[in-house]
Amino acid sequence: MVTLTHDVLKKYIDNNKNLASYRKRFCYDDMRGIFLNPHNQKVISLYGLRRTGKTVLMQQLMQEINEYDRMCFIQCQYSDDMMDLRSAIEDNDNCDYIFIDEATKLENFINTASVLSDIYATAGKHIIMAGTDSLGFEIASKDELFDRSYLIHTTYIPYKEYNYLLGKGLEDYIMYGGTLTPDGTFYNKEICEAYTNSAIAENIQHSLEYIGRGGKFGPLLSFYADDELTTFLNKIIELHNRTFLAKTVNRRFKSHDIGSLKDLVAKKSANQRLIIEKLKSPDLRQQIMDALKIKEPLVQTADARAVEAAKKWLETLDVIYRLPGTASQEAGQDEEVIFTQPGLRYCQVTAAMDLLKNSSVLSELSYEVRDELCQQLDADVKGQMLEDIIFYQLAKEPGFSEKFIISKFSDGSCEFDIAVMNKKDGNSCVIEVKHSDRAVKAQTRYLNDDDFCAKYEAQMQSQIVCKMVIYMGDTLPENLYGVSYVNAEDFLMSPLECFTQIYERGKRCVTPGDLAEEIVRFPNSLAVADNVKNLGQRIVASHSQGKTK
Repeated sequence: MVTLTHDVLKKYIDNNKNLASYRKRFCYDDMRGIFLNPHNQKVISLYGLRRTGKTVLMQQLMQEINEYDRMCFIQCQYSDDMMDLRSAIEDNDNCDYIFIDEATKLENFINTASVLSDIYATAGKHIIMAGTDSLGFEIASKDELFDRSYLIHTTYIPYKEYNYLLGKGLEDYIMYGGTLTPDGTFYNKEICEAYTNSAIAENIQHSLEYIGRGGKFGPLLSFYADDELTTFLNKIIELHNRTFLAKTVNRRFKSHDIGSLKDLVAKKSANQRLIIEKLKSPDLRQQIMDALKIKEPLVQTADARAVEAAKKWLETLDVIYRLPGTASQEAGQDEEVIFTQPGLRYCQVTAAMDLLKNSSVLSELSYEVRDELCQQLDADVKGQMLEDIIFYQLAKEPGFSEKFIISKFSDGSCEFDIAVMNKKDGNSCVIEVKHSDRAVKAQTRYLNDDDFCAKYEAQMQSQIVCKMVIYMGDTLPENLYGVSYVNAEDFLMSPLECFTQIYERGKRCVTPGDLAEEIVRFPNSLAVADNVKNLGQRIVASHSQGKTK
């Protein structure tokens, strides 16, 4: 156990030359307010995955307080236990501010953590803790530290905070977001695998080990006994990301949307018709889907209860968010989940695409065709990920869930990426998300499908009063195709404010396409020039009612 205080601690903080350049995480002010509250008798637990700023948050707080003769910084080792920690605190009884790093390395931390609040915090000590195996804080908060601690979560870094802390844009966030390491954690497969193994899988295993007697392993106990638990947890993560890619492949091929591949095949291949037919073949789609399946026996033969237990711990650790109403009855393999660190998902998905590009499944296609296909899939993946990022941001946005219900809606052939229902008036806004900087009418085909909209309204008992496309292009000042177009970065910078403004507007614009359709249907309506204005008002009124006259 390493203990620093007084001048030694000041020198330790001063020697961290990068500390002054780090911006503070958004949770800093809450952490500071709780820590310095003279009436607070609880400990603070910084709870989150590695490389999300826990230790830096403590160091920033030490630097701001700047009373090193009243501060004690304790760094725990795996050989330490709670008695060692108590001795370190009591040996520095003159210190009112106690900072404990790697607290979860203490042998019996989970079973004895309450002494920190019951003995020291109630005596006026201000205590804050962090640890690598942060799941231990969550477990302890439900047992030993129940009602004795404040949990401050650091794993989820929303786009606005990512942009503020690192100065990077949305495209970077989609591909690499999730940690605060300046040079990135998810830039290649090897670094990503090392992170998921140490920060997630071993985090869970170590935390469960420290509870003792294997009581918390449940259906995972056999994997632990065979020294296969971390492998199993990693494979569950990979399973979900490969399933995500398989669904993306299925969407593109099922719609026969092979896009620019047609032109490429025409230029590069003599037997272009056969290649086009192969690309549209359901057999090829199925072969691709099969190639993306996890072949690992640990997953294939795992009991459904073990899969569920693994996902519960991943959810508890804030690694995944399970979308309501999407659970499968069979081992949850078709359940939709969002990874809170988008870079983790993108890295694993692109690694799977590289394997697919070089697999025997596509061996009959030229390299150029395979490469173009994977580029199209990459664009699709980013689009699906942007949808997940926005959905999860709305689910986590302070105050949003208090006012709105967030869901998805599909009838099997059509879908709304996001549906938001106002709890107060019962009306809805439906949203399409596109990873594109172009506004084209095809993007609104589901939003403006009268039958599908009517189906939503009947099933949800909610009137659609707002339609929105969130995309990578500029926010448009007026509606287009009867829909509000909003830039994704603008939206993610202030989701509640941006959404509320568009929702309250709740009106539609008149487009040239609308006028053309009305002229065909009612040619006599434009007999006089003044009728154009009247016609426009009629279309606006009609759209605001969710139907076309």
